[in-house]
Amino acid sequence: MFLRHTSKQQQAAYIRPQTMVLGLLLLLTLVTVGQYYLSEQRVFDQYQQASGEQQSAIIDELAKQFERDYHQLRFLYATPPIHGIVRSSGNGGIDPLDNTRQAQWKARLET
Repeated sequence: MFLRHTSKQQQAAYIRPQTMVLGLLLLLTLVTVGQYYLSEQRVFDQYQQASGEQQSAIIDELAKQFERDYHQLRFLYATPPIHGIVRSSGNGGIDPLDNTRQAQWKARLET
C-alpha cells in the first residue's frame, strides 16, 4: 500500500509537458501585455508633459504679445488726432467733420 500511495503522489506531482508549455505561454503573454501597457503609459505621460510645456510656452508668448499690443494702443490713444489738421488745411482752416478750426487742432497737439 505504501508503494501505491507514493506512486499516486508522484503522479499528482507530475506535470505533463503540454501543461508546462501552456503555462509558460500564458505567463509570457501576461508579461508581454504588461510591458506593452507600461510602455504605452510611459509614452502617454511623456507626450502629456511635452504638450503641457508647449502650452505654457504658447501662453507666455501670447501674454507678451498682449502686453506689446496694450502698450502700442496706449501710445496711439495718447497721440492727438492729426487728421483734423489735415482736413482743416484742405478746407480753409475748418475741419468739415466737426467744424473745428485749425488753430484748435494745433492747440490740442501742443498739450
